[in-house]
Formats: sequence, C-alpha cells, structure tokens
Amino acid sequence: MRYYLHLGWVYWKMHLKKTWMFKSSFIINRVVQILNYFVDFALIWIMVNAFQALNGWNTYEVMLLYAMNVMGYAIGGFFLDRTILTVRTDVQSGAFDDVLTKPVSPLPYLCFQNLNPNFIAHVTLSIALLCIGFGSLGTYIGIVEILKLLLGFVCGGLVYVGLFLFAIGPIFVFRKADSMRRVLFFLREQSMYPLSVFPLFIQILMTVILPYAMIGYFPVQSILGKQDYLFFGRAVLYLAPVISLAFCAIAVWFFHFCLRRYKSTGS
Repeated sequence: MRYYLHLGWVYWKMHLKKTWMFKSSFIINRVVQILNYFVDFALIWIMVNAFQALNGWNTYEVMLLYAMNVMGYAIGGFFLDRTILTVRTDVQSGAFDDVLTKPVSPLPYLCFQNLNPNFIAHVTLSIALLCIGFGSLGTYIGIVEILKLLLGFVCGGLVYVGLFLFAIGPIFVFRKADSMRRVLFFLREQSMYPLSVFPLFIQILMTVILPYAMIGYFPVQSILGKQDYLFFGRAVLYLAPVISLAFCAIAVWFFHFCLRRYKSTGS
C-alpha cells in the first residue's frame, strides 16, 4: 500500500507540473468548464421553480443533490476519466501490452498514470454550491453533518469509480465499447433530482443495480432530515456505504475478469 501511495504522489506531482506549464490555458478552460456546469444547473433550477418543488424538495435542496453528484463524478473522473480513452487507444494499437509488463498491478498503475487535474474545477464548483445551498436553507452544519457529507463524498466516489470500471472492462474484450459508457451514465442526469419522484422501477434500479442514489440523494436526505426514504426505509442511510462499497468491489472484479481475457492486437 505504501508503495502505491508513493507512486500516486509521484505521478500527481508530474501531472501538476505538466498542467502548470500552460497555466493560463488551464485556468481559462476550468472557468469555462464551471460556467458550463452552471448553465446545466440553471436549466434544472428553472424546471424546479416551475413546479415550486419536487415532492417536497425545493430548488436549494436540489442544488445540494447536483453538487454531490458533481463531487462524486470528480472523484471517479480524477482517476479514471482519461483511463477510458487511454485503454481504448492502447488496446486497439497493441500498446497496452506495455502496461502488463510493469512491476505493478495494472489498475492502480492506470489510475495514477492518467490522473486528471482538470477535475479541480468540479471540486471547486461542488463546494461552492454546497455552501450556497446549505447557507440559503439555514441548515446547521456541525461535526456530525460534516462527517455525513464526507461519507457522501466517499460513497459518490465509489459509485462513480465502479461505473467507470464497468465502462472500461468490455474494452479489453471487444476492443471498442463506447456504448457501454453511454448506457451506464444514462441515469446520471436523473440522479440530480429527488429519487422519490420517479417510478418504483427506477428507484430500485438507481438504488440497488446502478446505485446513483448513494451519491447524493441519501446523504443529503440524512443531513436535511427528509422523510421520503423509499422502499428501504431509514435503513438505507446505513446501507448506503455498504451498497457503494459492494458496487465498487464488483466493478473491480469485473475489470480484472475482462482484463484476463485481453488478447494483444500488436504485431
């Protein structure tokens, strides 16, 4: 573990140096990225305002769901967003063989090699929206609430890491599997709304199968004291970390399952 942490730190410093060589471009691109997300949320804000509330969730409460989703995506994307493109390109060219010769496990090597500092913008935006949301609602944020928020970040990160890994795995078998990512991330936009507004089938799908609800809905629900717990009841607040960890663990197993079926395309 210590070796991998050191490896990650070395790659992180390397990526920061590469990024900061073009700091003006980096800053401008991140500002544009934040503005783009603000436009996306503005559309959600307009829709929620049109209905006054969504099953008891007002605009600032929906803002918290959006912020948690952005944070979870940032954590997963920080390690694996670039990895999807890298793996697809290297598998098709046969260059992925080089990864298998490294004296480290392929998954952590890929994560650290492809760290993406661009997700700093997502983290900044998420924190800003959380501060605005909780401040506007007048919600008391003490140590317990902060711990719940941090646990929500962890759950969101685990779910998105799992989604990315499920999207990467089939590339080793089919060489190209872009459609898998589109299928897995199809419900991402829906996860930015209160889950209780959707039919029971979608609730089950987004809680047990593709657990998007663990990213923002249940952590925010716990902090705000909302009562729409769906079919699990209050127990889901305690099951959320277990479901998130189990989903990520299954995704890691799936990644290695597909990796063992990789056949080089190189000459």
